Amino acid sequence: MFNPGCDDKFLCLCNILVIISSTAEPVENIRVLVGGNITLREPVNEEGILTHKGELIAQVFNGKMKIRKERFNKKLMWNNRTRFFTITNIQKNDSGTYDIDNEKSEIRRFILSVYDPLPPPSVRRSNEDPTLCSLLCYVDGAPPLTSVVWMKGQEVMNQSSSYSSVLLTIPEQDLNSSLTCAAQSPAENKTMEVEVTTWCGDNNKDNNNNNNRHRKICPKLLF
Repeated sequence: MFNPGCDDKFLCLCNILVIISSTAEPVENIRVLVGGNITLREPVNEEGILTHKGELIAQVFNGKMKIRKERFNKKLMWNNRTRFFTITNIQKNDSGTYDIDNEKSEIRRFILSVYDPLPPPSVRRSNEDPTLCSLLCYVDGAPPLTSVVWMKGQEVMNQSSSYSSVLLTIPEQDLNSSLTCAAQSPAENKTMEVEVTTWCGDNNKDNNNNNNRHRKICPKLLF
């Protein structure tokens, strides 16, 4: 645990030795998008330290914070009212474990995962079978761990967790329904509302008319 008896000259060495022998718990998982901000909700009142991946990045001593890692100079803050640390403008290299060691009897650990923002989902009609209305929900440039889902209300109609698109053949009973094309990541969801009649209504009528017309014309062509 944090040792308030260490003076500033030997603080780093004292705390490194203490952290190695300590068990960090409980653990809180935090998910955030690149460019976002997080607050580590474990108060440090008068004395304590913050580490990232086991490396000391900041200390609070006599109610004042001193940053020990240069790259955190413009992005790490300590609020002397709430006593919480806040990290701003999160980037991929900020991911990993953060441990807060203060006057309490245990270390509080946060595990930060950082994700790229999701592009908005899009929809287009598939031309594979003109007699059916099949709609493709897709995401261009989808980052890893993106899943694409077709939903009707809260019901999942089709889902893909390993590709950036998913095809749905619209059942006849849903030709007048509203559906949702959704892109999901561990950090955010983005959706597009789809009125099925906009995509399928007129085309289905045209297809039926064309099929009827062909059935009438073909016998004449054969003679």
